[in-house]
Amino acid sequence: MRHIRALLALSLGALSFFGCTKAPTVTLTPDSAITLSGCVVTLRATVNPSVPAGTSGKFSWFVNDERIPNEDGDTVRISRRTEEKAAIVVKVRYIKGFARAEATANISIEPVPFRDPHESGLTFSEKPVIARGEDQLVDPGTMLWDGEKFRTVYNAIAKNYEIYFGYAESDDGVTWRRMNTVSAPLLDKVAVASAVGIKPNNIHARTLRRERDGWALYFTAVNAGDYFFGNTFRATAKEPAGPWTIDPAPCFPGTMETWFSGDRGLPQVFDLGNGKLRMFCATRTGGLILAEADQAGRFTVTGPAIPGLFHPAIAKTSWGWVMASEEKIYLSIDGRSWHRYAIDLFSQKEIEERGIENLAITALVEHNGKFRYFIEGMAESRSNVWLIQWGD
Repeated sequence: MRHIRALLALSLGALSFFGCTKAPTVTLTPDSAITLSGCVVTLRATVNPSVPAGTSGKFSWFVNDERIPNEDGDTVRISRRTEEKAAIVVKVRYIKGFARAEATANISIEPVPFRDPHESGLTFSEKPVIARGEDQLVDPGTMLWDGEKFRTVYNAIAKNYEIYFGYAESDDGVTWRRMNTVSAPLLDKVAVASAVGIKPNNIHARTLRRERDGWALYFTAVNAGDYFFGNTFRATAKEPAGPWTIDPAPCFPGTMETWFSGDRGLPQVFDLGNGKLRMFCATRTGGLILAEADQAGRFTVTGPAIPGLFHPAIAKTSWGWVMASEEKIYLSIDGRSWHRYAIDLFSQKEIEERGIENLAITALVEHNGKFRYFIEGMAESRSNVWLIQWGD
């Protein structure tokens, strides 16, 4: 009898303890309530009141009531592919001792006609498609398909560290015809200085496009000690091989008072229709900003900075936008809200197998559903242009 009374007292004590202790609650927060097919949503569970380190309970994750295996932390990444608009319910269950709590989040998935690169013929060139030749470095610059052929105004640094632009053409994006050398450049720092009045430390071409009755080239001119971030200028020509006339004033000025100083560069310019232009620029801190042009052709920032993107390369498609940043892919319907695709384009092993130590400038081109991703592969302060392609 005494044992029964003792057990009853223990049980009442336990009930009293849990009754006096505030039961935990779980808040489930997705980084986006809407994602695109094949893209990732990250969800984070927050327990309140928080528990001391080393005493946290266990999390279980479910999608549409189906348990996600091997996930028991407070963060989960979810991706779903669908060909029609869909919705999923994500649930997290938290258990600590006798305490339990649940939370749910609804995620909307929008279909997009983007095919998984690994399921649509992804290939990585075994050798450079644009070799540096006698130059020290060469990067893909302004890659463009214009309905006739692939064209680029590439950036090169010669053995004596002279910086210049060259022009090249290709019928397939693989075999290129380089048409300039440092002794006969398309443009160089001397030509830029003659047009704008100050000789920059570096120039870097990023966009070649048809405009009005000719061609336009967008490039940055930057101050000493920098490579890409400063003032963006526009030049025009009747033909992409030149001769080029440089506008004396920048179309997108730098963010500092000193000439050629700023924290944005690598301008990528696209036609939005009705005469409107949109520019994407990389930032010095590793991000992306959006700007649009007025009737006079001057660009101003119209979108907030998006962090975490290294030298992004962007292609405009019939349904939206695709962006590559190193091995990562991002998709967007409007060019403002970006979603990380779940599959990476390549591995570190594939880079190392080609003798590439790191990546620098990249360019992305889409033509009839086929993507060509040109990358500058660096090794021992030298670089060449390689090609990754996929699609129909």
